[in-house]
Amino acid sequence: MAKVRTRKRGKTYSYIFEAGKKPDGKRKVVEKGGFPTADEAYIAGVEAYTDFRHGNIGVTSERMPLADFLELYLKRVAKDIRPNTLINYEKKIRIRISPYIGDIILQELRPAEIDQWLQKLYNEGLSKGYISSCRSLLKAALDYAVYPCELIQSNACIYAKVPKNAPTQVIERKVISPQQFDQLMKTFPLGDLLHIPVAIMYHTGMRLGEVLGLTWEDIDFAEKSISINKQLIYQLSGKVHLRITRTKTEQSKRKIYANDELMAELAAERNRQAGLHVINVLDKDGFCYSFSDELARRPGFTKINLVCVYPDGRAPSRHMITSKLHAQGINSHSFRHTQATKLISAGIQPMTAARRLGHSKPGTTINVYTHDSETLQKSAVSILDQQERRAF
Repeated sequence: MAKVRTRKRGKTYSYIFEAGKKPDGKRKVVEKGGFPTADEAYIAGVEAYTDFRHGNIGVTSERMPLADFLELYLKRVAKDIRPNTLINYEKKIRIRISPYIGDIILQELRPAEIDQWLQKLYNEGLSKGYISSCRSLLKAALDYAVYPCELIQSNACIYAKVPKNAPTQVIERKVISPQQFDQLMKTFPLGDLLHIPVAIMYHTGMRLGEVLGLTWEDIDFAEKSISINKQLIYQLSGKVHLRITRTKTEQSKRKIYANDELMAELAAERNRQAGLHVINVLDKDGFCYSFSDELARRPGFTKINLVCVYPDGRAPSRHMITSKLHAQGINSHSFRHTQATKLISAGIQPMTAARRLGHSKPGTTINVYTHDSETLQKSAVSILDQQERRAF
């Protein structure tokens, strides 16, 4: 690369290249020395010049495997997205993108190869929404490769489409009947990790992260209310850790009221936890740890009184909860689906239902979560019949 020069300075070598002009019009020269040989200085200079050409974003090679570029992309977007979103991105790249097309050189990636990748995901039985989210992540990364990296001229992902026949949902969002809920309570009795989360989700429609982030201070037994002001997420910090963080959106912060059945379950769980010796604590960054009573009193930690815990009092595992729910043919969204459907079926105004569920718009509640049940259809017929009678 002719634009990079080397020169000897004393006993070591330096690389030099021009990096545009200064505001006053004079040439801006980048120089770095201390290399034992001219070859080492030149190689380092080529890498530095390549990085400069691509906006000083860490690109040190004109040709790199897609997997390497995606790793760079994650580092660049990390500061602009939520921690749990970053974890989802990392997982999709590690499991669903890099093993399939990560070895392909970025500049040689073609639409046909992306089509083949999407078809493989489809053949594995993944849902249409999940495949679309993987494609969207790759598209965003390749947009970044176009600009500001200027490593490729166009985004090959634009032309690739998700297979039309991909299933809309792998696990259908079902309306959980009272009988099914009663069976879940028997399957996961008081003291089981799932007992209280299932009870809260069924009676309130709260998000799983919101449920797991609840503390006893959020429960007002006299008012029969629950204050939702935080959530528990999984965040990468060397390894995966539990972390208490803000709610998904500002609209997610809310206070909702609970029925007597749920309040009785919560009271029973609070009494059960009174004899436990495991204490959950937060460090200054909100990461959650479980210790014995003695260790938890070390400086630098703040005690947190989680509502949902393992039988011995340890902080909850989202993965364990979701795995057990999947074994029952449901997921955490099934409970929000159920709550929204019950609210609309009961004639609750969409705005009120949206506020209870923490949606910013009532349309989200209606379009995503409500179920076309017989109750809704009969209710619609009844309303229309009443209107027709009043008209005459």
